[in-house]
Amino acid sequence: LRAPLLLQCAQVSKDWSQLTKDELLWVALCETDWFLESKETPGPLDGKPVQHMLWRDAWFSSCRLYGPYGQHYAHAHSVWKKLRDWTREKAPVIFQSLAPPATEADFAEIETALGITLPTAAKALYAIHNGQNLHFDEVVMDFARNASTPADSSMYHGILGGYSFYDHKVNVRLFPLRIAMYWTARTQIFHEPVSPGKILIAASFNLSKFFWLDTTNGEVYVSLADRLHMMPCCPETGSEEKDGLLRWLTAYADQLVAGNFRVMQIDEDRSDSVGICRFPQAPPETSNVVTRGVQARASGVFVPENSRLDGARWTYFFTYSIRLQMLEGYIPSAQLKSRHWVIKDGDGKESEVRGEAVIGKYPLLRPGQEEFVYQSCTNMPTRTGSMEGDLEFIEGSIRQPVGEPFDVIVGSFPLNIPEIIF
Repeated sequence: LRAPLLLQCAQVSKDWSQLTKDELLWVALCETDWFLESKETPGPLDGKPVQHMLWRDAWFSSCRLYGPYGQHYAHAHSVWKKLRDWTREKAPVIFQSLAPPATEADFAEIETALGITLPTAAKALYAIHNGQNLHFDEVVMDFARNASTPADSSMYHGILGGYSFYDHKVNVRLFPLRIAMYWTARTQIFHEPVSPGKILIAASFNLSKFFWLDTTNGEVYVSLADRLHMMPCCPETGSEEKDGLLRWLTAYADQLVAGNFRVMQIDEDRSDSVGICRFPQAPPETSNVVTRGVQARASGVFVPENSRLDGARWTYFFTYSIRLQMLEGYIPSAQLKSRHWVIKDGDGKESEVRGEAVIGKYPLLRPGQEEFVYQSCTNMPTRTGSMEGDLEFIEGSIRQPVGEPFDVIVGSFPLNIPEIIF
């Protein structure tokens, strides 16, 4: 029986009323309706856990808390469960950063301060986890944009992950409402004014990348390089449900579960920069080719924060990661000498790049070593494209060659704007 029918049965007679109080019935209802695993629910005022004596009381408490979110609550719970399960196993420090539920007071505070009305679907998400609580955010609440960023490893614990190339570092965390309110106001200082109704829900630790929730239509947007234009992060549906944030986080959680992103060192200059790396790790976004024992894996990521719209002309920016490793059972060693890239845009135009080394390095590969990883970047005028090439290696080393040079193939990998942008 569903809860409404059960409550109707309780009105039939005293005997029926007594039957409807059976705790086994309410255990099942708590599991199916509110996904409860215990009789503990958040307090309505401060969000602190409340331990109920009866499952029936836990059901009614949850009904008051989550009932207003309707069908969005089940969707939000499913998203957060995927994120919790993945981070608990793969990234415990990120799992531990997930904040307690937002309260009605939290919703009222940001709505009053910014003059907005949060979409019901967004509230359903924050009612389960109010973003992330990171030590880094507490340290930098008042830092100006051009101030030096304090060294704190939690800056790389953003649940939305990141990437790096040269001096461009990105790691995106999901703000709790209190900090979303703060930065929405502060960013007006160094960001072109945004249209009313938009709030800053997520950003990189250095404020190089911004994600906005438009509370008027429920869609999520990302800022471009000029901080004036934005791109939608999901296909805009025009739905009255205003559930863009739910759809966006659902797609991201699905990518994690599918194994497309991994936990690894993001910034090669910082050993403590371990977080969710946004370079795809699985096909078809990743190519993987082995030549004479040298494995070359490659993938790219769209970089909206460096992309530009000049009139009707777009410049789309991409970063790519090349990962090289010498496999066991081939040759003792080989050293990279030069590179050759072929970049194709969506109109079929090709450009070639040739040069010595990669980012000024000549990696010497031996079996048993970790991957040599480097990131670089490129841009193109079309939304789709690809990149491939070959790397010249010397068997042995450049100083002590023991064989003829050979080309390691880097298979074609896409440089596309994804349907959903993270």
